[in-house]
Parts: sequence; structure tokens; C-alpha cells
Amino acid sequence: MYEHVKLVFCTFSLLLIWSFVYSGKRISCVQNDKSYWKLATLPIIVFTLFYGLRFGRLIDYNLYAVRYYSLGNHLDDEYELLFRYVCHWGASLGIHYQFLILLITFLVILSVFYFIKDVVYRKSMLYILIVFLFVIPPIEQLVRWYFAAAFYVFAISFFLKYDYVKFGIFSLCACLTHIGYIPLLVFFIAIYFIHIQLIPTNICFVLLILSVFLGSTQLLEGLTPYVNILSMNDKSAMYVDGFSSLVTEGTQNIGIREYRFTTQIRIILANSFPLFFLKNVKKEGIKMWIINTYCITILISPIFSKVEILDRYISILSLLSCPIFIGVAFKLFFKNYSNFKYPIQIWGIISFISNLYPILSGLFGREDWWYMLFIWDANGREILPVSLF
Repeated sequence: MYEHVKLVFCTFSLLLIWSFVYSGKRISCVQNDKSYWKLATLPIIVFTLFYGLRFGRLIDYNLYAVRYYSLGNHLDDEYELLFRYVCHWGASLGIHYQFLILLITFLVILSVFYFIKDVVYRKSMLYILIVFLFVIPPIEQLVRWYFAAAFYVFAISFFLKYDYVKFGIFSLCACLTHIGYIPLLVFFIAIYFIHIQLIPTNICFVLLILSVFLGSTQLLEGLTPYVNILSMNDKSAMYVDGFSSLVTEGTQNIGIREYRFTTQIRIILANSFPLFFLKNVKKEGIKMWIINTYCITILISPIFSKVEILDRYISILSLLSCPIFIGVAFKLFFKNYSNFKYPIQIWGIISFISNLYPILSGLFGREDWWYMLFIWDANGREILPVSLF
């Protein structure tokens, strides 16, 4: 029954990668905004269709489908105001749940292209878009979180353009979709006004290795009082209430995710080499807040990503910093490839492959049919059993 599913999924995956590579290469040669948006249209459309037309994608999709239609019949206060009313109005008007998924996907990719449209990034756009495909997979799982993410990224973009009214409006929309974005807004404001490199490059190298190999969830016990601040409503309280047990009971708890040794090596290779270009990245005009955010993200990610509530924050910090920092670093590497000594060339190639591997394995390494369905595979179903995931 599902023999065609993987073939269709892999075909669309290839189309997605091709659209980003093709457009990224062409965007790197243009300067004006009109040409930028014209070329950005293809990856925006393909991305929206690829992720927006997926059916039954992981747990959140199926849980929120039930809640979407429930909110259409009965408006309660379980969720934040904006998300609650979007679902209520949509379901009340008879709009299919899949349209909400399509809308969220479109807003996310549109916000990202708006964020990276600064002419400073144009020459590195090919690599920026490739790395973006590496950091975006959580959109498959976190429906409401990424709905708010679109507003958050728009808000950051307007702040950087000194349009504080729109920054305030979109920040409010983000928080009225998911209250968990308040700490991210505070983080951005704080990091933006720091104009020095917070962590020296050599120290960052060492801390990265220590974080990957020695980082333990037990180290997060000291964060428990601060994580309690995130308990702003019933939904967030559900995650926060389990945080203490997650970090004290270790890998016996299902909320903990551990990395294999090969994955640890890949993480170090993927993130350490871009640090080698940190000084050059500065010279390319990349703002210090992005550099600091990248350094902080790669240091705390090996630990934070093991716990779901913290992994959500890592996903957004990665979205804001990794595509730009890593993308610019690899543009500089490949542009000056012949000028580097052989060991550096090998290190750079391996690092680039280490960044590509999650994209390729995540898209082409799937075996179970329920991870690869599109809306036309629904066969009359509204959801899939969450027990599959």
C-alpha cells in the first residue's frame, strides 16, 4: 500500500535541496531586493509545499489536529490568545487543519528569507541556505512553537531595521502564540547590546569539546530555579514540572536523549571548523550578536538538546545564528580553498560534510512510512496514532 511513499518523499526531498542550492547560488550574484525576492520565490514555494503538505508528521501534528477542531467547537483558555483564536476561527469556518500547517510553514520560511535578505549575506547565500536545511527539521514536530517562531524572526528583523513599532507588534504576536518566547526576546535584547566577543575563540574550541564529551544533564540541576520561570501557563508548567526529574534521574528517564560517540565527533567537526574563520567572519560585516549567539549555542546545545523543553530554545538560537555564521565561514573557506594547507583543506571538507550529513540522513534515511506521508496519503484520515512515534 505504501510502496510509493518513500519514492515520492525522496523525490520531493531532492527537489527541496535543489531549489535551495539553485536559488542560493543565483541570489549570491544579485544586490537589489527585487531580484532577491524573485529568486527566493522558488525555495519559499517548494519549502512551503514540502513541509506544509506533510500529513501526520510526528506527535504535535496529530495532537494539535484534535485540539484545532476542538477549539472550533469550544473556545477555552488552554492556549495563548492568538493561537487560540486562529484555531477557533479557522475550524469554525470549516477550514481544514492542513491549511494551518501550510500557513505556519509559509510564515516561517518567509520570515527567514526576510531576516537574511540583508545585502551583507548575499555572497554567502548558497551556504547559508544549505545550513538552514540542517537547522529547520524541528519544524516537523513543534507546530505551535514554530508558529510563534515566524513572528519572533520577523520581530528581530524589524528591530535590526530600527522599526520598533513593528518589533513590538510581532513580539506580542509571538508571545500570544507561545508564551515561551518571552525568554528568547529577553535574550536577544541582552545579546544585541553586547559589542564584544564574549568567549575567546580558543576557549570556545576547548569548551565545545568538553561540552560534547563531558556535558551531562546533571549539570542542569542548577538551572531548575530559572527553568521554573518558564512555567507561565498550564502547558509550559507540564514541561517544567518534569524538568527536575529529567536532570536528576539521568538516561533512565525517557525525556533524556543521549548521543552516540560518532554523533559527538560529527558535532565537534561540524562546529569547530567555522570557529577557525571567526576573525574573517567579523570582517565580512557579520554582527557581533550573531557571533556571540553562535558561540553560546554550540556550547550549550550538546547539553540543552538532551532535554526537550530546552531543546526548543536551542532550535531557535540555531535558526538565528548557525546558517549565517557557518554559511559565511564556508563561503570564505571554499573561496580561498587553494590558499590553505592540506590539513586545513581536509578539516574543512570533513566539517562541511558533517554539516551536510544530518540533512541527507534526515531526509533520505527514513524507513517507516508514517514519517514520509503527504496529505494525499491520508486516505480519509485526519490524524495518525501518536503511538507510532
